[in-house]
Amino acid sequence: MSVGRFDTASTTPPATDASNPSEHSTNDETERTVVKAERWTHAFVVRSAGGGAPTFIKRYLVPAWDAWRFVFGHARAARELAAMRAMRSAGLPCVEPTGYAEERSPWFRLRWSEIRWVFEAGSDLGHALPDADPTERRRLCREVGALLARIHDAGFLWGTAVPRNIIVTASRDPALKLCDVPYAVRFDASIHGSRMALIDLFTAAGSRSRRRDFSRGERRRILLAYTRGDRVACRRVMRKLDRRSQLGHRTIRGLLRLLTSMRLPIPCLRVLRAR
Repeated sequence: MSVGRFDTASTTPPATDASNPSEHSTNDETERTVVKAERWTHAFVVRSAGGGAPTFIKRYLVPAWDAWRFVFGHARAARELAAMRAMRSAGLPCVEPTGYAEERSPWFRLRWSEIRWVFEAGSDLGHALPDADPTERRRLCREVGALLARIHDAGFLWGTAVPRNIIVTASRDPALKLCDVPYAVRFDASIHGSRMALIDLFTAAGSRSRRRDFSRGERRRILLAYTRGDRVACRRVMRKLDRRSQLGHRTIRGLLRLLTSMRLPIPCLRVLRAR
């Protein structure tokens, strides 16, 4: 499928009621399985009766009171498509996008947008962690730290570095893949170890939620892999994350998310946009 708009009639979720979508539906040509049904986000896997790789579809619904933001801004799915393509071209492990669609009112107010990518067998890290044994958890922590280092070396700020946005692949080649990157920002040089990189590091290993997901030893293991075994640098980053406030982090992250949705050029900062 070519990248860009496609027939929106063929991408309608299997239920019209956003609060109560069906878990499974079939027709003569496709089989759809809902994997996520939140108020403003639907996700489902489409399998064709004729065979071929399954497709993962993620649709972002936009409430009427928030639609004005996207009159002069890019839809989330459009930003995500551009970010995925840029990350893959930089050699980063990311799911393979196949297209996106959006629907706007006559006044250009966004109603919904959705992105498609080739379905990856496996589970997200958030679901894999509770079932993993201690040895496997240590391996996953090292993989997360190494993945963040690669992202920052390539000049990207991920923006949504949480376990549910990382796929633990069944093939383990690569072991982890990115699957949610709508707020990614690309800089002209590596940001590894910089103040900007702390946004991702705090989200991945320093926030309250990550302290529930990982023990302190596991969070240190993530940072040790990020610093490539440099224990002095690891302790320094750990201290910075311990001093970082949740409110300050959310404020900075929210500002960056606002910038990624703007159509206007931003000096010294390349914001990923759909072409």
